[in-house]
Amino acid sequence: MSDEAARADRRRRPLVERAAARIVAALLRALGATWRVAVRSDVPIDAIGRGAGALVGALWHESWPIAAHHFRDRGIAMAVSRSRDGDRVALVLARLGYGEPVRGSSSRGAAVMLRELVARVRAGAAVAVLADGPRGPARSARPGAARAAALARAPFVVVGCAARPALRLPTWDALCLPLPFARIAIDVAAAHPGDERELGDALEAARARAEEVVRRRRR
Repeated sequence: MSDEAARADRRRRPLVERAAARIVAALLRALGATWRVAVRSDVPIDAIGRGAGALVGALWHESWPIAAHHFRDRGIAMAVSRSRDGDRVALVLARLGYGEPVRGSSSRGAAVMLRELVARVRAGAAVAVLADGPRGPARSARPGAARAAALARAPFVVVGCAARPALRLPTWDALCLPLPFARIAIDVAAAHPGDERELGDALEAARARAEEVVRRRRR
């Protein structure tokens, strides 16, 4: 590829990615509208986002499509990795009504991300972190979300999700994509983890409760 062609491709790419983000967000809104959702929560669900006050939430990477749809249009700030994939996710989240993302990752800019998370929460924002992102291992928690809540002295919740029927994509996190009219369970639990092991245990407990709900609803 010539230098001129490469420059043209770089100019065209943001336009293509923004168009793709609009399509993905529209498809997720349409798909999610068919889901049959049951929610159990330790906190008023309307107290998450929408200017209701500071809150830190954590969830597994595999469940982000479910959570992204359910908590849409609330202005929640998601922690998103500094990568091309992260850029694409940020564009989709913006189309789903999420706030300005907090950029960073466990390998690049982790300290910067933690400081920004704390600053956002102290300013009264609701933020969410994919506890095992951006590269895994799957369901292996990192302590960033819990540290941010502790430093900001803010409420902390873990979110567990389950769906039947659903596709499991061949990605490192076995991303869960519920099919149309799937049964969805979302469990929001207050937590006070002291380290990544306790955070992982709390997330797994929330996920197990959600799994039990969709199993019961299947009978």
